[in-house]
Amino acid sequence: MKHALDYSALVHFGAFSGVRKIPRERTVVRRSVLVMNLKLMPMLRPLLAVLAIGSLLTSVSAQTVDTGFLNRSVRVDGVEYRFQVYVPRGLTRSVPWPIILALHGGEAYGNDGIRQTEVGLARAVRLHAERFPSIIVFPQSPADRTPGWQGLGGDAALAALDRAVTEFNGDRSRLYLTCLREETEHGLSRPDIPIGLPL
Repeated sequence: MKHALDYSALVHFGAFSGVRKIPRERTVVRRSVLVMNLKLMPMLRPLLAVLAIGSLLTSVSAQTVDTGFLNRSVRVDGVEYRFQVYVPRGLTRSVPWPIILALHGGEAYGNDGIRQTEVGLARAVRLHAERFPSIIVFPQSPADRTPGWQGLGGDAALAALDRAVTEFNGDRSRLYLTCLREETEHGLSRPDIPIGLPL
């Protein structure tokens, strides 16, 4: 069988370049191994391509974070409270991001975890996401007849904030609170969260 490469020339070239000359009987073994590898190469290419793509996707997925409005929940005193977190595009966990705690008004009380994102800051984020380069937590206070964010609603809001800070590498030195005008007497007390302007 004739091969495209002249192996004897390669062996002969080795004698002139200062490389140890390979004995003739060993070149036959090397030729057969090389020929076998060349025959297997077309069959291995698809497998190698799949492995390369798989490793690339794995490394990319390890670096990316889900973005947009994400459903989350926390448990406070054994009760589950649903909330939403807005995560901007381009977020990476290696960089700490500011976090805004956005409290809703009276029309969004409930336990579905969604009504609070239909009003106020959430509506503005949906229209102009590029204007909000921060993580925004939208807790939902239960309709438990407690006025404002006092009681369990406030506890759930602060638990949601703490979870978002941990999950998305929030910057604890840049925590902000915003609320609708009627919620300025919200009842939350955390000295590490400055109160922003009411919407």
